[in-house]
Amino acid sequence: TTEIYTLSLHDALPISIGDYVFNDVNANGQQDGSDTPLSGVTVELVRSGSVIASTITLASGAYTFTSSDGVLPATAYVVRIRDTAGSNSMRIEGMQPTTPNNGGEAVDSDGVRVSATVIEASLTTSAAGTDLDLADFGLVPALQVCGTLWEDRNGNALVNLPSPDNAIAGHSVELQDRKSTRLNSSHFANL
Repeated sequence: TTEIYTLSLHDALPISIGDYVFNDVNANGQQDGSDTPLSGVTVELVRSGSVIASTITLASGAYTFTSSDGVLPATAYVVRIRDTAGSNSMRIEGMQPTTPNNGGEAVDSDGVRVSATVIEASLTTSAAGTDLDLADFGLVPALQVCGTLWEDRNGNALVNLPSPDNAIAGHSVELQDRKSTRLNSSHFANL
């Protein structure tokens, strides 16, 4: 007797997820000539709530997960970058994601912050044999408000330290919105 077996080569084709982590220098939410790659960033691939693979971005800012990492066709994933300790991991704490989904899919940033140390992008793979190189993470430094509290002895509205003006230590400074709602405070202890 002759037995017939059917082999689907389509399902055996490789599939990948990946792309680019970058410093969005002009903070426009798009990859362009002013941006710089971020190397050493830990990237995780999450399926059904569990991390199934992890990698580190290259000097070019690129990363890739393939079928050998467990990437399956027609499956939902979360790609995650996080602040991790370690000699080969770049810390993203103090950075925030740039504006997501601003522009075409090939040049935009996709990550959104989900906690103080985690930024994620969600996607669903398509058919086997497809490279889904669209999960980009543009980052910008978090905004900071800083300055010097001083006594303007000469009245020129400029900080002239150490003389004739005096730095003032031990006072609290509050950041408020337009409705005078307190947003944050800082204590000047060592000036």
